[in-house]
Amino acid sequence: MRIGEFATEVGTSIDTVRHYMDLGLIVPERQGTYFYFDERCKKDYAKVIEMKDMGFSLIEIRNILLIIRFSKMATGMELQHYQSFFENKRDELVKKREELDEMIGQLDSKVETLKSAKVKKSHVIGFGLDFLSILSCPVCSSDLMLSQANIENNTIQTGTLSCKCGHQIHIDQGILVNRESMKSIFESDESYFIRYVKQNSAVYLDNIYKSMEWGYRHIELEKIEGKTVVELGVGNGLFLSHIIKALPESTRYIAVDYDFSRLKYLKKMLERVDYKAKVNFICADFRRIPLKDKTFDFIVDFHGSSSYHFKNTSFLHERLKHYYADDCGIMAVFMCFDKFKKNSKVAEESKYLFNRDEIKKGLKNLGFEMQMDNFIGYQDESTDKDDLFEITNRIINYGFYGQRRKK
Repeated sequence: MRIGEFATEVGTSIDTVRHYMDLGLIVPERQGTYFYFDERCKKDYAKVIEMKDMGFSLIEIRNILLIIRFSKMATGMELQHYQSFFENKRDELVKKREELDEMIGQLDSKVETLKSAKVKKSHVIGFGLDFLSILSCPVCSSDLMLSQANIENNTIQTGTLSCKCGHQIHIDQGILVNRESMKSIFESDESYFIRYVKQNSAVYLDNIYKSMEWGYRHIELEKIEGKTVVELGVGNGLFLSHIIKALPESTRYIAVDYDFSRLKYLKKMLERVDYKAKVNFICADFRRIPLKDKTFDFIVDFHGSSSYHFKNTSFLHERLKHYYADDCGIMAVFMCFDKFKKNSKVAEESKYLFNRDEIKKGLKNLGFEMQMDNFIGYQDESTDKDDLFEITNRIINYGFYGQRRKK
């Protein structure tokens, strides 16, 4: 019979039969350009399957078949050698079973530990009373007056901040909200990070994690003690959740984003985490942050300005420079692109904002002296579906750490 008929009869694929032939496990007769299989081939195939079911690899099976084919088990030594294959495999499997039993025991113990673990809210986050002194009206820069406040543990859960010009800012669920510029785009749930990992490629996630680690390692924590740190575009808190337990107790960390839904999600997650720093949330457009000038002692920009630059033509840090203290520091991770595709949705006037040299130039013009920078990682276009690959063929994560010097 020919190869297709043989494969059907023994219940396997033609590719498998060819592979077994290449290894010499099945030896059909060749006639011209075709191979013909007989009962002897069926018997050899049956031996292969029998030994595979015992846990032998194909290479091990080939060695056993060679002993059978050449020795014919004519002497006691040959039979003993043949028997040793099976004894050794049995001993190997017994050892593996013991190892598996040990692993299963450890897994059972871990599962029981996880079953008994409960996610608890360790504290309630609100807007800190001590943050009120650095607030100002985003319309006229005047001081704000607090009223109708619900205060819990020295933090404001709800309240209204009013300006003499008539502008009002609200505190809703412990989050300071400038409703004129807030949006609610993305309703996160508790499975967000599970979906995030499943929906993105391993290369993308590896580069994001490398960027998080780079940022963690280059923020000098002792230098932000007693300082006000502002993260621009915190989103769902990838970087904040990565560094939060290391932040000093005296650090005031302000997480800014225009999406109220994301901030609610992040606040809920952090309420289950034990940390020391004072964290506050502001929901506002970057151009309407209700903070006084020169209140930013340190800036965290983890893709925040890059997201802004997709739809704007000006360098975000240039627009926010009046907030920056004279000796302000910065840790930033930017998305950079070597080149753009022809039909890229990024406006021609915005493309310079994704160029490393232009970013460094922009920060230098603002007085930031570069202390460390690095191409942290990159991802080339592949079969993975990512909207960014409609813009470019390569996504680069560029890290910058710097400091302004008082004149």
